[in-house]
Amino acid sequence: MQTDPQTMGIVREIARRVAAVEIPVGRMKSHQRLPGDRRSIHRGEGDDFDGHELYVPGDDPRTIDWNATALTGGQQILVALFKEESHVKSTILCDVSPTMNFGSSRVTKRVLAAELAACGVRSLATTHDPIALVTYSQWGVERRVKSGSPASMMLPVILHTLKSQHTVRPDNHSGLAKGLALLPRSPSIVFVVSDFINTTEADWEALKRAGRRHRVIAMFVQDKLERELPKVGWLPVLYTVQDAGGVVRDLWVTKKTAARHKAAAEARQIQVMERLKDCRATAINVSTEEGDTASTRVLTQLQAPTR
Repeated sequence: MQTDPQTMGIVREIARRVAAVEIPVGRMKSHQRLPGDRRSIHRGEGDDFDGHELYVPGDDPRTIDWNATALTGGQQILVALFKEESHVKSTILCDVSPTMNFGSSRVTKRVLAAELAACGVRSLATTHDPIALVTYSQWGVERRVKSGSPASMMLPVILHTLKSQHTVRPDNHSGLAKGLALLPRSPSIVFVVSDFINTTEADWEALKRAGRRHRVIAMFVQDKLERELPKVGWLPVLYTVQDAGGVVRDLWVTKKTAARHKAAAEARQIQVMERLKDCRATAINVSTEEGDTASTRVLTQLQAPTR
């Protein structure tokens, strides 16, 4: 991939700012500080069944295997045990659709997505878990980068998020669903970075299925002009805006059009947040006008207790 010096300057600056954030980040409850510190056996859902164990007071009731318990005639209560992988795999899915190239403030949504993807990589630094990158557009998967350690993946994740090009495929849609189909079968951590403008019903269904198995963290990327237009006086003012449908156009803004635009944006945001909740995703809203504090805020939210 040919990269100009200006782009590499942006990549290194994003990596420097994100790496400078000193925040301990928590992960799935199976994680400890180092890969070797993890337990090899855990209760509940997993990939490799490893037998049963008697339930004792204090165990999570959700780990009870009721079918096995029934076979004992109710004489014993059994919980299922599964072998746990030494690493929890992670995947970042970054939207590179044309709507992500819009930006009216500090940066475009594409650059903000690169910053958020870097936060995802940074959040795995203490657990050393492998992380992969998939960039997708509304038409399909655009680039796939195989997993590597957080230290080795920081620059590639930022660079490919910035440089991935979309390919228009008129008969092909639901790019997010195609990206989710590449996830590992074992429970993992999934970061989805998108403005969710081009998300189809098939995408939402795929994300809902992913939420049943994986820990999904959805970073909802927005631009200030998408949510609210500047206040105007008696005379209309011309602005270049991107509406709730992702259409970029020049708009003569009056008080009336500004009110309609804001109402439509609020309705769309409520809809997206409800869909993400239905998918069991942890939602983080970030807007292009936010400065350096955005990385600190996002990393802080990533260390919140998991479900």
